[in-house]
Amino acid sequence: MGRERVIEYCVGGGGGVGKLARASVEEFVKGVAARTPAPGGGSVAATVAALGSALGAMVGQMTFGKRQWEALDATVRRLIPPLHQAATAMVPAIDADTAAFNAYMVRAEGLLSY
Repeated sequence: MGRERVIEYCVGGGGGVGKLARASVEEFVKGVAARTPAPGGGSVAATVAALGSALGAMVGQMTFGKRQWEALDATVRRLIPPLHQAATAMVPAIDADTAAFNAYMVRAEGLLSY
């Protein structure tokens, strides 16, 4: 099963977004909870980083232009683009971490078989 997963993750999808990033939240959580070493901490961290950045961008977009936050308007408008960019940039890392770990495991198994 391990070797099948390596191929599955390495082939992935187009645009740098692979199977894990395209999975439903439920599927991703079940994959992390499965009795396999990957996806693991790196993929989870990339997901959380993407979601945290996306949430920051959302709050910024809902805040700018509001009278009660007028004093912070310039700052909020300046922060939205890098937050959005971070959210977008982290999505491919969800699959990249698992692919890197699986490739490492294949190589490590090869070294152990000598």
